[in-house]
Amino acid sequence: MLALAQKWLGIETEVRRASHLGLGGVKTDRTVELCRRVGATSYLASAGSASTVDAERLGRAGFGVIWQHFEHPVYRQRYPERGFDANLGFLDLVFNCGPAARDVLFPASHPLRVAAPRGEEVVTAVAA
Repeated sequence: MLALAQKWLGIETEVRRASHLGLGGVKTDRTVELCRRVGATSYLASAGSASTVDAERLGRAGFGVIWQHFEHPVYRQRYPERGFDANLGFLDLVFNCGPAARDVLFPASHPLRVAAPRGEEVVTAVAA
């Protein structure tokens, strides 16, 4: 499903599954090891994970923490008289918006890629 979402939304960022990296440790220790293995300089964390992410410890290990504050896009759905049903997943977005789905999800003001130092490639790691 992830590969399908990447293809349909034109996302070209490489994805590596944490489960394929043979990581040890738990919680922040595991996150530090993940960042080291993929050559990260920062860790992107959802705002909802603030109580479980030890940003100070990640900082001491040399990794910045970027807090994501996701705002769900609102788009026209098949039955507008019902109001907008949020959190239905990317298939709802694609089925309702077609080729415009990428522009809805990534408006012009949204950074599609985080700049890496010295022109290095950006890698997104997905925990699984």
